[in-house]
Amino acid sequence: MTFKQHIAAYVTGNLTASDLPKVEYKGILEGLESESLIILAGMGDKDNSLELEQYFSLSLKELNLQLPELREAAIQLALYYADEIIDRRLDPIAGVYKILNKCLDTYDFSKENKKYAFDSTGFENIYGLYWNYDELIEADRPWDQVKSDEALMEEVKTELLAEVVKWKNKNKRATTTVTVAQLSEK
Repeated sequence: MTFKQHIAAYVTGNLTASDLPKVEYKGILEGLESESLIILAGMGDKDNSLELEQYFSLSLKELNLQLPELREAAIQLALYYADEIIDRRLDPIAGVYKILNKCLDTYDFSKENKKYAFDSTGFENIYGLYWNYDELIEADRPWDQVKSDEALMEEVKTELLAEVVKWKNKNKRATTTVTVAQLSEK
């Protein structure tokens, strides 16, 4: 996770003040320099949270950075988990679960919905596939006469992976473009 992704995790409530020294240390590793950044990176998770937050705010000011708005932070963090899914460090189902629960659920995207859940973010297909998978797990009878529910679940995971790639590539904040063909190389 990058320094900016750590900041997004902090804004979304996935990190607390006690995590800030590790965040700042990550900034130093990425080549950022500021007096407050160095001080905070040297502090510990047991230090006073108000003091940790004060040095964090000072370091952002010294670096000429601003905290992202909650909506943007949620998307930035979701992109991190999308990369984890695409790079196969996270199972698609576990990764989408994290995107939903650690990222998208931290902001009220429902007020932006036009027709489907999360359609304002382009995440609606992924959301639908995720719940299809959940329904397959909970099924009390086979969904298909020919294919087993397990085979259908694997198909959903494959579709989920492809949709995550599309979502990441469509997202304006994406830093790299990935194709489904590149995934088969991994």
